[in-house]
Amino acid sequence: MNVKQEQIENILAKIENTVGTNWLEKWVHEIKELEFAAAPMKSYQELSESIPPLAVIWCMASDELIMISLTGSVIMTGVLSVAYEIGSNMSACEQLLGFTEQVKLLKSNDKSVFQESRYLLAIAAGYSRLGYRPLLSNHLSIEQQDMQVHIICRASLETPKLRQLEYEFGTEGTSMPGQMTGATTEHCNSLSAICAEANKLSDKKPIILYVNIPVEPAETGSNLLSYYTKHISKKITEYKNLSQIVITTGFNAPGKLSQLYYSSCIENISALIKLPDGLKPYLPGQYIISEDAYGYFRNQ
Repeated sequence: MNVKQEQIENILAKIENTVGTNWLEKWVHEIKELEFAAAPMKSYQELSESIPPLAVIWCMASDELIMISLTGSVIMTGVLSVAYEIGSNMSACEQLLGFTEQVKLLKSNDKSVFQESRYLLAIAAGYSRLGYRPLLSNHLSIEQQDMQVHIICRASLETPKLRQLEYEFGTEGTSMPGQMTGATTEHCNSLSAICAEANKLSDKKPIILYVNIPVEPAETGSNLLSYYTKHISKKITEYKNLSQIVITTGFNAPGKLSQLYYSSCIENISALIKLPDGLKPYLPGQYIISEDAYGYFRNQ
């Protein structure tokens, strides 16, 4: 991602104008007090335990912008890329119905509330850039050929380990699965539970379910996505009210490196209600070549 200093300045200004300068100033003051008392300086994870995650991201990105001003070199770290993502998505969604309520959720102290709102905003922005005008509430709604489509967004905070998933599905190129571990069962059951819960929400309208799986810096997002896609593909016929399931990775807490986004789209041929013809699904990232029969992958 080639980003100029001016673009980062504009993005941080967009976040500030959206959430309010007074709100940011209050939390920045608390962050600086915590940093002053800390040795060494606290990380994002530590600060966001007591400070709204959005305020932490904005403050840390602003500090990095100062260094960029001094050095003249823009390096998109994890914090800068997440701030850029959020600010860009605010710009794409600010004219949509329900945006004001979503901003309130983005300002939450609760990590899970913030993460789910950030994810919903990202998906809404994606559809907005495709030409749709999503309605923002606890889920998204778009219209295609006079048919309303519900889009449910769920962001998991738990990070499964790829090496644990290999026990369930077997390693790449191996047809015999390994023995399933308790930890792997819990993660996959959690994903299955999200699908099952969304499956109950049908009101005779097609549903697209988005689920984000966070990835540790040492893990590979595309491989992790492949395992989860296979797991859900085996069970998708159980979810008759879900027309499509999109699994993503990349919308996790900022690390040292710029975010990498991957997504897999699984069509449910057993769905009771089909998606309207011509609907373009939003998939974060860019296409990569894949012969996987369970979906198609994108990355950025």
